[in-house]
Amino acid sequence: MWRASAEALGRILGDIELVAAIADFYERLSELQWRLRRIIEIWEMVSRDSDHMSNLVNPSDLLARDLSRQLPGLLERVNAAAENPVLLSVFAPFIPSKTTVFGGAAFGAGGFGG
Repeated sequence: MWRASAEALGRILGDIELVAAIADFYERLSELQWRLRRIIEIWEMVSRDSDHMSNLVNPSDLLARDLSRQLPGLLERVNAAAENPVLLSVFAPFIPSKTTVFGGAAFGAGGFGG
C-alpha cells in the first residue's frame, strides 16, 4: 500500500499543518471507534434509557457530527495539496569548501569519540 501511495503521500507531506490536521482527525476517529465499540459492548447489559448509555451515546454523537463537518474541508485541503504540493528542502544546501576531510581525521586521531 505504501509503495502504491508513495507519490500521492509525497505531495501532501510538505504541508506540515495539513499532516497535523490529518493526524488529529485520525486520532479523533479512533476515539469514536472506541466509543462505538464500548456502546455495543454494554448495549445488552444496561437499559437503553439509562444515564450510563446517555453518557456514552451523546458525546459519541457529538464527536461523529463534528468529524463529519470537518471531513469535507480536510478532503479539500488534501486535494489542493495533491494538485499543488508544497516543496520543502529536506537537506541543507551543499556548500563547497576548499578543505574536505574524510574518515577518522574528521573526528580527531581517536575516531568518533576520541
